Amino acid sequence: MPNDPGLAALRQHLAVVARDRVFDELARSVVPQGFFWDRDFADSFDPKKTGVENLAAAIRLEQGAGLGWQMLADFAADPTATGIPAAPGVLCAPGRPSFDQEEFDRLLDATYSIAKDWVFPRVGGLELHAAPRPTSAVLEKLGSYFLHIGRPDMGPQVRPIRCARPGFGS
Repeated sequence: MPNDPGLAALRQHLAVVARDRVFDELARSVVPQGFFWDRDFADSFDPKKTGVENLAAAIRLEQGAGLGWQMLADFAADPTATGIPAAPGVLCAPGRPSFDQEEFDRLLDATYSIAKDWVFPRVGGLELHAAPRPTSAVLEKLGSYFLHIGRPDMGPQVRPIRCARPGFGS
């Protein structure tokens, strides 16, 4: 299904819509009613609104410098998609990373952590900065591996980010 010609055509169309930022064209691409988010945007969903209005609220289409439009363009450009076993025929993008589940379980055991403590960059080469500012020093460029994100309640003795490199990613 991720290689379906219809999905490729939808991505091409979505890329043009996002580039041109034409709300009416986006509205023609989204079902008028019945558009929903399973869980990710539950706070933004309003059953009284149209599908495109819910989509615009969920991705904050016009907030900031139009970052929602950029998000649409990014989704259109991402070649990955993952099927949902509980919903045959439904794809989610970006696709989930592929990795060795047993090795990941060993990582969780070794670090006394849970899966929600780890994130996976969608693309390699992302810059890891020393501080949450784009002007701060770049510590390294991230590859395709899991990152452990420290939580404030973990205390100052825990590094905020740990990388698990070997055997992960695809």
